[in-house]
Amino acid sequence: MMRGAWLFALLLPLLIVCVFGGKQSQQILVLLDDEVIRSTHSNFFSALAERGHNLTFKLADDENLKIAQYGIFLYDSIVLFAPGVEELGGDVDLASILAYIDSGHNMLVAASPATSSFTKELAAECGVKIDKVNSYVIDHFEFDASDISGNHTLITATNVIMNPVIVGSEPFESPILFRGVGMKKMDSNALVTKILTAPTTSYSFVPDKAADDKLLATGADIVLMAAMQARNNARVTIAASLDMFSNALLASPVTKLNADASTTTFSKSGNAQFVTAVTKWTLHERGLLRAQNVRYGIVGGEEFPRAFRVKDELYYKVQIDEFKDGKWAPFAADDVQLEFIMIDPYQRVTLRHDGKGTFFTTFPVPDVYGVFKLDLKYRRLGYTTIFLSNQVAVRPFDHNEYERFIVSAYPYYASIFSMMSGFVVFCIVYLYSKDSSSKASTSS
Repeated sequence: MMRGAWLFALLLPLLIVCVFGGKQSQQILVLLDDEVIRSTHSNFFSALAERGHNLTFKLADDENLKIAQYGIFLYDSIVLFAPGVEELGGDVDLASILAYIDSGHNMLVAASPATSSFTKELAAECGVKIDKVNSYVIDHFEFDASDISGNHTLITATNVIMNPVIVGSEPFESPILFRGVGMKKMDSNALVTKILTAPTTSYSFVPDKAADDKLLATGADIVLMAAMQARNNARVTIAASLDMFSNALLASPVTKLNADASTTTFSKSGNAQFVTAVTKWTLHERGLLRAQNVRYGIVGGEEFPRAFRVKDELYYKVQIDEFKDGKWAPFAADDVQLEFIMIDPYQRVTLRHDGKGTFFTTFPVPDVYGVFKLDLKYRRLGYTTIFLSNQVAVRPFDHNEYERFIVSAYPYYASIFSMMSGFVVFCIVYLYSKDSSSKASTSS
């Protein structure tokens, strides 16, 4: 039984790698509202293909649509660019899409002011609420000059999450052009992350109508793009604009109006850089961690022992790698922690690393015997979650493993020998002493 537990401990990281291992080439299903989107968003699709992905285009309401066959999903990821479709074709429905996500697969979903109830329900399941039909994000201050005579629905967004794992380490020198519906993060879902939010002067409502107090959100509470990384490391990114992926906005120049009525012109919007970085993260091309080669044992002694003894010096080692730039590389971090748990943690230590991906630590086993777990949980925004758990036993000292003489027992040792010495002295005194009163009575 114990040998089987060791084998499982060794294979668990490998199983995690098999499920979530970096896959440079993926089979991606692209579901469209209309075939026209394939040409109006061709630059975005071409960028995905250039990164080695195989794209399969289908209409979202295709009656022959299927994402699984014989219980096996046919695609690694799905791009849903069909915000107006009320229901998907074939046997694909909301339940099957959620099952697809629950199995660890990724999705990129785009909404629009004409978002259907199906897309809204899918977004709600992922912790995002989409505004009502025909509503836009409007900003009368932070908008592109090309929309100066319109309703100011083509806004310039710069509030990007400061996370290099999700959006890359290169700064955005140009604003991101956005035209679409507003969204709001649901407080009930702690797994949702705001990637792009609206300027503080924005609001979401129907153009050409006076805004009332029934606004979904205002200012930075308006989410333009959000992402959810599930507990199984599946990633779902929801963009509130289908247009931000279009050829027109990817290569469009930006003319931003300043407060003093002057303008600042950028030769190209930041859309291409932004959507490339976000899709790399969504499709597991970055932000992946894998743990393997877990080793633990007694310092200077046995590896994977049947049981540790209290006060033994325990060592723990694990190899952690990060998938980036198309290959696995050693991961480096100073906040990876290990816990030694029996109901509550008895030890919590931070692992050191050698710069080559090997994390290690040593600590004394507590003076408590029983069944413990070596738990390594690493959850950081942008990275896949690492969870390793190894069950170990801790035993007390055997009867022949205690010290022969214990310093704290010296007073007791002294009392024993003093009693023995006193008894010997008493016997000598008693046996060799004479009673003078008995002699006097005998002589008389």
